[in-house]
Amino acid sequence: MGYAFISYSSKNQSAADAMKKLLDKNSIASWMAPGDIPPASTYATEINKAIKNCSCMVLMLTNDAQNSVWVAKEVERAVHYHKPVLPIQLEDVVLNDEFEFYISTNQIVAVNRMDESSPELQRALASIRTYTSSVSSTDSYSAPRSAYPGAASSQPNFSTQKTTSYPHLAEKQALAQKMGKKLAAGLSHVIGLKNNGTVLAAGQTKDRLRWSAGPFWDKYEGQCEVYHWQNITAVAAGHSHTVGLRSDGTVVAAGNSSSTKCHVSDWKDIVAIAAGAHFTAGLKKDGTVVIAGADFYNSTTLTYQTIDVSSWRNITAIAAGGDHLVGIQRDGTVIAAGKADEGQCDTAGWSEIVAITANDNVTVGLRANGTLVTTINQRLHHLYKRATEWTDVVAVVAAHGVVALRANGTTVSTFASDDTYSNVIALSAGTVDTLFLKEDGSVIYEGSEKSIENKTKHWNLFK
Repeated sequence: MGYAFISYSSKNQSAADAMKKLLDKNSIASWMAPGDIPPASTYATEINKAIKNCSCMVLMLTNDAQNSVWVAKEVERAVHYHKPVLPIQLEDVVLNDEFEFYISTNQIVAVNRMDESSPELQRALASIRTYTSSVSSTDSYSAPRSAYPGAASSQPNFSTQKTTSYPHLAEKQALAQKMGKKLAAGLSHVIGLKNNGTVLAAGQTKDRLRWSAGPFWDKYEGQCEVYHWQNITAVAAGHSHTVGLRSDGTVVAAGNSSSTKCHVSDWKDIVAIAAGAHFTAGLKKDGTVVIAGADFYNSTTLTYQTIDVSSWRNITAIAAGGDHLVGIQRDGTVIAAGKADEGQCDTAGWSEIVAITANDNVTVGLRANGTLVTTINQRLHHLYKRATEWTDVVAVVAAHGVVALRANGTTVSTFASDDTYSNVIALSAGTVDTLFLKEDGSVIYEGSEKSIENKTKHWNLFK
């Protein structure tokens, strides 16, 4: 079992104490200075150890915390060690330059009071429990026994998801899914999300297509006009539109404003987004899903139909194929809706799924144990079968084939016999393009568009 590191300003001691008490009550292990620092130890050494080995950091975000040198150092160490940082905002705060750099893309939970019954704190507790329930320390150091109240008793299960614990994979899978939100690829454009919440785009633009008679002229609908976006925490891309999730749970879209796929301005309480060929999906914090522009052509009935998710409940993650949507349910099973002519919605029987991806004709699920499962596409099964033999997978995407990220930072593809890249921390793929985010923040583009390659090679999402 992992633990949460509580970072706070001494001027907010009562709030930090209340948070620790709340975690203790919910059997979530925690570490907080000075109480968990052994006698005669060096503060800096013990705090650094605790951050290095924690499962996540709970940041008590206040103006005093922003002005604390110690809190700033702790957050910097958490980012350095790739630890999830969950800011609990206790008052109105305008992020200064330093904290904007560190946490501007994080989902901030604003609470009015340290009351366990508040929906905001329940959401925060759920996130902390997810991070700590299956992650252990990376070396022999662990939080003191005082941080493990009731260790002999079973830990409450928030989601009822029945998965086996794989400590060596869980943290890396969580990191890869979080960092994967910083990349998106459409049909003829790619998107990158910087740490400061702004967005980069490369691909088909009006200026370029004005001088071209190329086949994508009629596909440009403003999907690259994202440079004015701010406070973005995740991006997604369809064939000719781009979607951004803001830190306040609202959504913005770039593309043809008259198209229903971009009608997302009234969405609220969204925690995840996905974009299909011609639709946008949003996962709400209550576990339901909303869709804009969800019509698809059913080649069997020769009619247009709607992707119906009205009955979906308890969804924890979503992924979009060309014309179908897939969702992970709280019990680790998978539900799908939409175009199913090649078996892309046949996910019945899947279990212990922690991440999903999809393209036009296949759905791929990542299990907690680092293996993959795919739907059976008879026409293209040779492209996907090999992926089910891989192990130690922490992230996966589907383009023409399947590309996966292994726990050691290398990638493997159904197109190649050997690993292709190293020091990778996240992936994204569109219809024809694949993006790789490296641990230094640089981006590798794999595709046929030279203009995109020339532009993305200068990107650094961490700077």
